[in-house]
Amino acid sequence: MSMVNVKLVDGTMGVATAGPHAIVVDRSLANGGTYLGMVGGEILLSAIGTCLMTTLIGAARARDRRDPAGVQPLGRAQRFALALHLDRGRNHHRGRCE
Repeated sequence: MSMVNVKLVDGTMGVATAGPHAIVVDRSLANGGTYLGMVGGEILLSAIGTCLMTTLIGAARARDRRDPAGVQPLGRAQRFALALHLDRGRNHHRGRCE
């Protein structure tokens, strides 16, 4: 089971810790923060993206699949890129998960 602790440090800036790891969390300048760390929405997208990335790489390694051109086993891939974008849409309410 994973456990994350969140602590308010100063103003709107906080630190989220899990084991020996830490992430600085803040609000954007436009929303009254100092933007010294990622905002909540960025952390959420980072979590989803890295979860997907590590799952795909892990599955490829377990199967030792080759890419469509047959050049390199995906399980030994040196690079992986994934871009996620959160579209707030027309009914976005300011102040919620930036």
